[in-house]
Amino acid sequence: HGGREAAFRPGTMRRQETLRIGLGLDTSSSVDDLRMAMFLAEIGGIARRTGAEVLVLPFDEAVEPPFRLGPGDGPARLASLAIRRGGGTDFRPLIMAARGLGLSVLVVLTDLEGETGDPPRGLPVIWAVPQAARASPPWGRVLSLAR
Repeated sequence: HGGREAAFRPGTMRRQETLRIGLGLDTSSSVDDLRMAMFLAEIGGIARRTGAEVLVLPFDEAVEPPFRLGPGDGPARLASLAIRRGGGTDFRPLIMAARGLGLSVLVVLTDLEGETGDPPRGLPVIWAVPQAARASPPWGRVLSLAR
């Protein structure tokens, strides 16, 4: 246009969606100390390897307040958390709570002993179990942690 031109032009970046993973942690009485240690190790590994925003949702028949876990949070941070243990298992409150968090996926670390309710629309659910489950959930994908 006959005028001066800038020495640079602003660039454009693609907007990157942050992956937000919800991790349902079964704290019911059917989860023994060995399984709980396995679940906590898996949670630490997911946070470390994915680089995603991770929200841990401890639950039994009710859901405890979720807490964020960063990639640098190791086993010591997980072990220091005051997680209430015991009670029965009901996945329905967990699913209801997860719906309102804007999650990309919900991974439920559990022994699959409990009421699942209806599948959440638009929220993929992965049931991560420590061994071959006695029963399969009516929806979602099952991932064995025994491998």
